[in-house]
Amino acid sequence: MIETRNVELDEEYCVANRGLHPGPYVMLSVSDTGCGMTSEVQEHLFEPFFTTKDAGKGTGLGLSVVHGIVSKANGAIHVYSELGIGTTMRVYLPVAEDLIEKGSLEEDAADASLSGSETILFVDDEEVIVKVMTRILGRQGYEVLSASNGEQALELASIHDGPIHLLITDVVMPRMNGQVLAGRLLSERPDTKVLFVSGFAENLLQQLSIDRKEVHFLPKPYTQDILLHKVRVILEEIRTNNVTNN
Repeated sequence: MIETRNVELDEEYCVANRGLHPGPYVMLSVSDTGCGMTSEVQEHLFEPFFTTKDAGKGTGLGLSVVHGIVSKANGAIHVYSELGIGTTMRVYLPVAEDLIEKGSLEEDAADASLSGSETILFVDDEEVIVKVMTRILGRQGYEVLSASNGEQALELASIHDGPIHLLITDVVMPRMNGQVLAGRLLSERPDTKVLFVSGFAENLLQQLSIDRKEVHFLPKPYTQDILLHKVRVILEEIRTNNVTNN
């Protein structure tokens, strides 16, 4: 059962349920009549790579990505579950009372030239994202090397003769995360720029020792124009630096 409704949360409710402040919210509730969860499972529910599935049957990233997106929107997720009865998840999102003006990044993306001819290594463990973004970047004139994991990305880089101007990689991936991938690639190709993308909240990046001030970062979800604009900004930095050095 999927339900949506407007709710007004008072101070008493917010004290009992962390992550919320009193005020108006939109509530999205999803309930099932499945097997339910133990309290131990619920404690680890939103942790990256935590899963109750057998090995090879799932990555355990779905709910952690949802948690990251909701947290970025200043919302919260509450879970109620009983073994043998089912589970209800409620997502609370704060109400926007005024129309939000488009950010300057989106406005710039509409006017900027988003095409290029540089080589981009795109890495994401979601194959659908890899296919879509490879097509989008290719349409803009970029040469795209695409991979669904870190090992495959490093193999592609090792056999590619020309320069790799930009690595675009998801931060959290199984076996080899984006930080390790970037480090190994830069040890062989120090001139390559790196763009990290992630659907997780900023505190996860801090746990991975990724300083957002020192790297390029783009939060998920993003539109294709926002990504293309970000790519162009980074690659123009390379051109500017080359001109300056020459």
